[in-house]
Amino acid sequence: MSKAGIGGMTILYRTLITSIIVGDSEDQNIPYSWGGSPVNICLGDSFTVNLGGPVEHSWCSILSRNFDIPTLNLGMDGAGNDAIKLVYNRACEIFDVQNTFVMYSYFHRRIKNNTFNAEELNLDSNIDYFNSNIITGAHYTFLPVWNWTNDELEYIHSNHKNNVYDLLCLDLEMVYQKIDKTFYNSVSGEDWVSWEDYVTTGKANEVMQSDELYNQILSYPYVNRDGHHCNQITNQFIADFLWSQYNAT
Repeated sequence: MSKAGIGGMTILYRTLITSIIVGDSEDQNIPYSWGGSPVNICLGDSFTVNLGGPVEHSWCSILSRNFDIPTLNLGMDGAGNDAIKLVYNRACEIFDVQNTFVMYSYFHRRIKNNTFNAEELNLDSNIDYFNSNIITGAHYTFLPVWNWTNDELEYIHSNHKNNVYDLLCLDLEMVYQKIDKTFYNSVSGEDWVSWEDYVTTGKANEVMQSDELYNQILSYPYVNRDGHHCNQITNQFIADFLWSQYNAT
């Protein structure tokens, strides 16, 4: 189940994403018969959906408070940048899209055989594929710093410097300094995510076995309770950055 923001409030809808992907502009489940209506759209993956936290804390919902027209959260968990562009193209066929805001996803994700896949291609191939799926005229940025390799960050900073916000400039050691490695390893158990995996991928499934460690993660300044996606404060930074982009045009 997803939600779409309208100003400062949110409404539930179940089939909007599906309707957009299959191109069914006559779907009666599109909220309030918005087909043809002016809307803003927010695109991205699970960081746009706001996995691990309430939709009200998503950067899309926060950004929506600045507008008087509906601002739809069209994020999809697992989406790559090709899927993001697909949703954009279909949304433009259904709605009168006024503004598009994007948090671009991992460069190695692809739609393959009608499913979301992650392929370990080389950096140049991934960047070429990303460039082929950039949405012209969109206000955009990228996932926070802990989702990228150093080479990917170098590309982002060099080629998209006007789309870089503070959380793309942090040192990874600083990002994770609130989680103490010695303590983390001292409470590790069978099948515990290693410290290296936790730091490099943000995996946090097993850490929920420890109330003490879980409480420490909740004090971590950037992520929500799943230990990987953004909390409300971080999403506020992202929304403010995209709002500043909007006002600069």
